[in-house]
Parts: sequence; structure tokens; C-alpha cells
Amino acid sequence: MGLPVCKHGGKASTSTSGAGDLLKHLGVDLSVVNAKTTPEIVKNCQFCFLFAPSFHPGMGKVASIRGQLGIPTIFNILGPLINPIPIQARILGVYSEKLGESYAQAAAKLAETNSAHVRTMVVFGEVGLDEISPMGPTKYWMVESDGTITKGTVTPYDFNLPEHKLDHVRSGTPEENAQILYHILRQDDPEFKIKPSQNHPIVDYILMNSAALAVVAGLTDSWPVGVELAKAAITSGNALKELETFVEVTASYSKQ
Repeated sequence: MGLPVCKHGGKASTSTSGAGDLLKHLGVDLSVVNAKTTPEIVKNCQFCFLFAPSFHPGMGKVASIRGQLGIPTIFNILGPLINPIPIQARILGVYSEKLGESYAQAAAKLAETNSAHVRTMVVFGEVGLDEISPMGPTKYWMVESDGTITKGTVTPYDFNLPEHKLDHVRSGTPEENAQILYHILRQDDPEFKIKPSQNHPIVDYILMNSAALAVVAGLTDSWPVGVELAKAAITSGNALKELETFVEVTASYSKQ
């Protein structure tokens, strides 16, 4: 979609696989992306993953304890709000409506006191997901850069997409997730190939959440148009190219 993306996150603490686990399996050395190297990395990559413990050492010290607990902690709540890179738009997922309200208020306060003018979309899938849900309604709070908050609800149908059962989009192991991701980005497996209709549930799930990013970033104000932009990013090969560039650039730092 042409958007530079800096995702701030870590490894799984309450699930089988987090973004950090997936990228590590793809060959990314998470430790080389730090405060010193990131400015140069983002100059050469449209995608960058910021491993939270590398930027917030305190989080790294409690990582094993969080994993043992297996439940959301204050770090799950705090982490998404403290992206170390200046950003213009973001989507924050929460696991309860009450927390969604609090996140929106926090984002509004940050917008009022920060000159970065960040637009934030907070989402809560009513089935209990901290993403836009493939099934049923998702509540959202759109926080403008001036602190104004607009509340709304979306379903897959608002994206011109069908609903899918949660079991059909459930995360697997890092190895399984990496394989599926590459099949989608390479479009080399009929099961995960983007079609005019009846896509694999995981494909629709990715398209829907990517479309929301296009909307919050201001590329469009239409959910269905956002889906088409996401489709084009994948079928053109651009999404794969940006991921491979990030893998290659981080590998070059590992060799230094």
C-alpha cells in the first residue's frame, strides 16, 4: 500500500506465537534492531519490527515471568502505547471494551500533549479479540490527531468480506505461521491465492485488518477500498519485497 510500517512488539506471552516469534523464524535477528541501528534501517525498509526489550530493557527482564503467567499483564497494556519511533497513525487492539475506552482516552491525551499528530484507531472484537474480528461486530474508537474521539462498529460485511469462524483463523506455531505468510505473500499456493471471492479465511482476516490500517493512515475513508489496496500490495509482490528487504538488511547487521 506504500505505507512505511514500524511495528512495536515482542514475543508471545499469552499465545502460541507473537510477531517477534514469527519474524525470528523468518531469519530476522531481533537483537540488531535497536536505538542505534533503527534510524538507518527505516531509511532502507518500508517495514521494520521494533523488538520491545531492545528499546525498553525493563520489559526484557520480566519476559520470562510474563510467559509463565500466561495472562495479560500491565506490559501488554503499556507496550502498544510506547512505540519508540515517531509515527503518524496506528491501530491498537484491546481485549475488553472497558480497556478500549481507556486506550482511546490515553491516546487522546497523548495527542493533545504531543506535537507528532498521531491518528489512532483502537479496536475490540466483541468475541474477545484484540483485532478486527472475522466474526461478529468489532467496536472501534477513532482518535484524531487533535484528540477528538469517534466511536463506531464494523463487521466483515462493511469490508465486503464474509464472516469466518475463529477456529479457521487461529494462530499456529511460528513455523506454521511463517509458512502461511509466505504462501500468501508469494501467491504460490492455490489455497491461499487471492481470488475475487471465497478466499481462505486467513487471507480475508489479513485483508480486513490491513484495510483498517489504510483507513487510519488516510489512504482512503472506505473499508472496501482499503481491502482492494491490501490485495494490490500482495498480488503486485510489493508486500513480499518489503518483508524480504527487512530480512536482508537485518542480516547485514548480524554479520557486522
